[in-house]
Amino acid sequence: MELFAPDIDSNPVNAPAGPIAAEMIVASGPPQRDGTSPQFRIPIRLSNGTDFDTFCCFRSRSEAIPTGRDVADMRAFAALVGRFIQEGFERTCERSALRAKLREVIDGERIAMLFQPAVRIDRPGIAFVEALARFPGLEPALPSPWFEAAHRVDLGAELELLAFDKALASLPELAEGAVLSVNMSPATLLKPAMRDRLAGAPAERLIIEITEHRPVEDYAALADVLRPARERGLKVAVDDAGAGFASLRHILVLRPDLIKLDMSLSTGIERDPARRALAAAMMSFAGSIGAELVAEGVERAAELSALRALGIPIVQGHLCGYPGPVGAATEAAVA
Repeated sequence: MELFAPDIDSNPVNAPAGPIAAEMIVASGPPQRDGTSPQFRIPIRLSNGTDFDTFCCFRSRSEAIPTGRDVADMRAFAALVGRFIQEGFERTCERSALRAKLREVIDGERIAMLFQPAVRIDRPGIAFVEALARFPGLEPALPSPWFEAAHRVDLGAELELLAFDKALASLPELAEGAVLSVNMSPATLLKPAMRDRLAGAPAERLIIEITEHRPVEDYAALADVLRPARERGLKVAVDDAGAGFASLRHILVLRPDLIKLDMSLSTGIERDPARRALAAAMMSFAGSIGAELVAEGVERAAELSALRALGIPIVQGHLCGYPGPVGAATEAAVA
């Protein structure tokens, strides 16, 4: 017996979830050009009961009779293919719905920016203010799921550029001379639209935080994009250092001005000698490349004391100030 697979692109079906079934239908007909004759067919049935297509079984000899095992194998194969096709439809529908939702968010500019200070503890002052995206009235309101979803459907750069524009628009409302930090993935930094924005931005008042947690394919191109703005005073920060291999690679290649320790290293640092040892090593390394270390996620006075004892110059977290309106971002202080 020979199996003939269907053309799965010929019958697009949008089917809801549910059980998938396949059953045998006896077939008859004239012999084919190759001498075979149709013997039976098994429908490829989707979860809503729609027959997507059919697997046919042909016999090459008139006396050939399908066995129970032949039928069972065909049924199992048809069910497997049906499930595969169904999952493909569902992924396509999910992607289309997600893209439509994100398109609505981007076109409607349904994104708001909050601002959180990073405070110097080696001397009085605010080191910088970080712009943080939020999605008010949407679920979830926090940014990570939205940006991750946007990159999955090829809208990540558009969403990041919208956030950048919103953040930059707030710069006149910050105290004179205050520095604004904005998160950006390497992929978006390489876009011509982002290059144009950097060319026209007040570089001396900006920090670009590299947020990508995966290896960058072309560090040379990324460095080339950042170089003109860095020559005009732009600072580069690597976010979440210590959270994975990629952030360490960014540090080695990009030589950032700021290295932001992941909050997993700051949390409970006063109780953990290993965390303190790693932070001390990062402090030494940062000094050797002319960078400053920033400890993220600082929420308790004990953590602050431990970080100060290690000589870390800048801290950021709820202890120093919650994300809030731009006007309040430069009023933070720590004891």
